[in-house]
Amino acid sequence: MSTREAVEWRQPGDGTSSPPRVSAAGHFFFGLLCLATALAGPALLGFAFWIDNADVDGKRWLIVLIAAVLTVFFGWMSAAWWRGSVRARRDTKVLDAAGSPATAEILSVRSRSWHDEDGVELGLRVSGDGFAPFETTWHWRKDRDFVVGGRLDVLVEPSTRLFEVRT
Repeated sequence: MSTREAVEWRQPGDGTSSPPRVSAAGHFFFGLLCLATALAGPALLGFAFWIDNADVDGKRWLIVLIAAVLTVFFGWMSAAWWRGSVRARRDTKVLDAAGSPATAEILSVRSRSWHDEDGVELGLRVSGDGFAPFETTWHWRKDRDFVVGGRLDVLVEPSTRLFEVRT
């Protein structure tokens, strides 16, 4: 199987800024977190213009500058988080509605670290009814004993090329 074919299969979400499975309640509360994060900069900007005594020693420009930078940074970050959450929620709905059970055979196990979290990277061959078997990698950030040749339950939606390892 070519690398291109393996990459076309993906897990729910965008793989970076969102968790793979997002419930309706989780999506709602994550949206509130994104909104609060996005409003932190404008709130500080409003505060800088609201207080009258901030111009003491010419420091008002510094508060406005910091607020403007925070507005841009937190706004961009919140938009990226929200985009990932929306995609993960949509993918979760697709898998729940049309996903079919499959089996993944563990082909390789490699220890990995993400910042200060240890985990494993698994090479998997996923097979089931209604689609051609494919190989992919899957990252798991929790401590669990995986062995080569072991099997995992997987949910697959072939038309959108989504898969989710059930743990």
